[in-house]
Amino acid sequence: MCACVCVLLSVKLKRHFMFRGHLFLVFELLSYNLYDLLRNTCFRGVSLTLTRKFAQQLCTALLFLGTPELHVIHCDLKPENILLVNPKRSAIKIVDFGSSCQLGHRVSASVTLRAVTARASRRPHRYHKPSESY
Repeated sequence: MCACVCVLLSVKLKRHFMFRGHLFLVFELLSYNLYDLLRNTCFRGVSLTLTRKFAQQLCTALLFLGTPELHVIHCDLKPENILLVNPKRSAIKIVDFGSSCQLGHRVSASVTLRAVTARASRRPHRYHKPSESY
């Protein structure tokens, strides 16, 4: 899988800076997300052709993120985190890697499983590929 896939399917970081002790990240400007697209169609959905185009791009992006060099698990993949590049085109990009982690690295479960796991049972654990598919 070529490195150009990352540029095509995940949001591009334009610059970053510190202000009053906070890190600010500036990303490319994209269009609306897939949830907004569904809401704009009164939740009737989109054509099968468009759905296939979205699915193909998502699968390609997830394959790239799962390559041995990266082993990234997004952990928050949902329609709100998939944005159209242009409202008149079918190209999409994945955004919001704030909850992502790398395969095998220890992270806090409260970051990514806060809505799924009871508060009392939260504890750090290692992620593996099935975390992304439930």
